[in-house]
Amino acid sequence: MQSLGLQHSNIYPLKSIKTTSTILIAHNNISVIRQYQSLFESLFNIEIATCGHSALNKLSKQNIDLAILNVELPGLSGFSVLKRFNTHTPFNSTSFIFMSEATNIDQEKTALALGAIDYINTSGHTQITFNRVKNSMELIEQNKQLALSSNVDALTGLANRKMLDDSINDEFEKSVRGDYALTLMMIDIDDFKLFNDEFGHLEGDKCLTQVAQTLKLFEQRNSDLAARFGGEEFTLVLPYTNSDGAKQLANKIIEKIQALKIRQSKLATHGFVSISIGIATHNNGIHFNHPEKMIEDADSKLYQAKSLGKNRFVD
Repeated sequence: MQSLGLQHSNIYPLKSIKTTSTILIAHNNISVIRQYQSLFESLFNIEIATCGHSALNKLSKQNIDLAILNVELPGLSGFSVLKRFNTHTPFNSTSFIFMSEATNIDQEKTALALGAIDYINTSGHTQITFNRVKNSMELIEQNKQLALSSNVDALTGLANRKMLDDSINDEFEKSVRGDYALTLMMIDIDDFKLFNDEFGHLEGDKCLTQVAQTLKLFEQRNSDLAARFGGEEFTLVLPYTNSDGAKQLANKIIEKIQALKIRQSKLATHGFVSISIGIATHNNGIHFNHPEKMIEDADSKLYQAKSLGKNRFVD
């Protein structure tokens, strides 16, 4: 591959798509990786890998929007990486581009047959390579926005039940493969029916929105997800969060909701709006065989918290 020869990457105009999207660049030559990194790092988050196994590991454990893989990678070829990734994560949203130093029709056929969106001959002009990646990322961004609009709860702005189901299934599989902790919190607004009865449904909607936006603050990693489960019940999906971390976080969430000082019904247990939380943690001494079991366990603990007086968590 010829040197990209980059000194001022702003000579390559790009639409205003500075985002939190992530590109994985996988190549056996670190100097090539660095050149691609310098080309795109002002626009996207960049992850790198120098062999097939490292690329597959990052794809399995992180949210990668676009993977640019050299066809010939040590350990596992780029094609093998894609095949294995699709086998273990069939409903992923990662797009793939393959690159090679010379055009090979058979390789290009294979790449496209495997579902790659492009095959790039890197010995060509740098501007062409840049534009092809740029165009791919713009399409990916547009698709993400379309998907987001269909996955957001209209009232609260949180993820809706569809997005939650997709997320918990995906993160559960990653947790099993990566052998790391995954926490699920079921969160319910205490005495919400009493609140609605006394203040009306418009105030109820305002309360739901305030609580939802507070929960949104606790999406501390890109993989964390706050979602509306239904009614006045919410969910937090927290990969890489063990039992101790979950308990600390639950206390902070409860305190944050109390600090909102949203007045509650005179008939409610507490003077201000409060929440109860049930916590289920996988791969932290307890192993569930299905994500639905995590939901059931967290829901059961939520009702234990309710029965113990509300405004608390049970793990």
